[in-house]
Amino acid sequence: MLSLGLAVLLPLSLAVVVLLVGKASKNAAAVITILGLSVSFVASVIIVGTVLDQCAVKAPLIFFDLYATPLSVLFGLLIAYICLAASFASYSLPGAKGGYFAALLVFSGSMLGMVHSTTLPLLFFFFKLSTVVSIYLVAYEKKQAFEAAFKYYTLSAVASAFVIGGMVLMGTAVNSLEIATILNYSGPVELPLKMAIVFLMVGFGTKAAILPLHAWLPDAHAEAPSPVSAVLSGAMIKTGVYAMIVLVLPFTDKVEVLPSVFIVAGLFTMVAGALLAISQPDIKRLLAYSSISQMGFIIIALGFNNSLAFAAALFYILAHGITKALLFISAGTLVHKLKLRNLEDLGGLYQKAPIPTICFSVGALSLAGLPAFILFPAKLFVFYAGILTGTALSITAVGIAVATAILTAAYAVRVAQKSFFGEQSPKALKLGDVAEPRGFVVAMLILSASCIVIGCYPHIVTPMLEAAIEWVKL
Repeated sequence: MLSLGLAVLLPLSLAVVVLLVGKASKNAAAVITILGLSVSFVASVIIVGTVLDQCAVKAPLIFFDLYATPLSVLFGLLIAYICLAASFASYSLPGAKGGYFAALLVFSGSMLGMVHSTTLPLLFFFFKLSTVVSIYLVAYEKKQAFEAAFKYYTLSAVASAFVIGGMVLMGTAVNSLEIATILNYSGPVELPLKMAIVFLMVGFGTKAAILPLHAWLPDAHAEAPSPVSAVLSGAMIKTGVYAMIVLVLPFTDKVEVLPSVFIVAGLFTMVAGALLAISQPDIKRLLAYSSISQMGFIIIALGFNNSLAFAAALFYILAHGITKALLFISAGTLVHKLKLRNLEDLGGLYQKAPIPTICFSVGALSLAGLPAFILFPAKLFVFYAGILTGTALSITAVGIAVATAILTAAYAVRVAQKSFFGEQSPKALKLGDVAEPRGFVVAMLILSASCIVIGCYPHIVTPMLEAAIEWVKL
């Protein structure tokens, strides 16, 4: 299938071209990156339509096959969209050169390859490639980010060891390296397979920043260039969830404790992330801890272990990905243009930066869960699914989730008010008129429109959710 090959391989292939062109012209490298990721996004949209008609399609390549399923196309569409938005913002990113844009292309292609992989070795290859290139992007031309990148590298190396160990055990236990076979496995779950599940939860749980495996995320998100932070939070941590869905979730009916493990892990992640977020003075670190908290909602929904809850988790993945990408890119106008990120140094910037003010407010109101914004139906969906699950643990989880959502609304509104409204800080008063970076403006506007349109008309994504539920057979 041509569109599937284009979506994954075009960004990877263009990286070499961009690396060479970037030595002569940064603008040319940026334009090629934007065009390449635009084609990848359009191809991802075409794949969605094809899969909804045919259920699943395979693209045989020379050395490996790619596979588009109702589940993978949902993740693929989100990844392609967030990476495209980040490429627009990167056009106006100070210091971004050919190496940066080449890495961004590889980052996009590797994540798309991961969700469209047909076998465990191929999934691991793209998992590792996305990790290595994201470490490079975190520390790109920023000496103070080296510590964050090194911590990320160290924890990722440990996670990779768990992943490869889990894959070896799982492949041996089910007698296959095919992901489709694992999804449909109906045999006994003995000790080697149980160990594989634990190893994979630790490995991919690190990628998804589930407590207590989250230590890499706050520093990496805070120190990375803001467009990279948008991709890390909006797309990359979701690939860890994808891997757990296809490799761990199929065994929840056979390993009775698994749903409870998901719910308890999600609760700790959700509550701790929110409590840590509300105390952060740095706007990007606050958004980073918020991402950890929001991942908890997704993991809880997966733990409810039924079709409705699974659909709620998938919708939340889309909603949070778009919202957090918007927030990081909007905050990027402050960090990269004004060199301000401490909340005490911000305030009253709405007159100097009206578009970032509006767009950040859209993201903050979405994060707060207000009606007409994309995270409002997502949160309601999770709460409703938990109540219908009807167990004592699920009802308790919903109660805690509602309380956490209220806390989230409090700090989301606070950070918007503190940053853009109210009295101007002494540092803000010294600023002249702010020339809003064009690339950032384009990215903010398209993400803001998505937050509002899907928030008002969530049924737009219903066909994808229904197809994913039927394919996973929960």
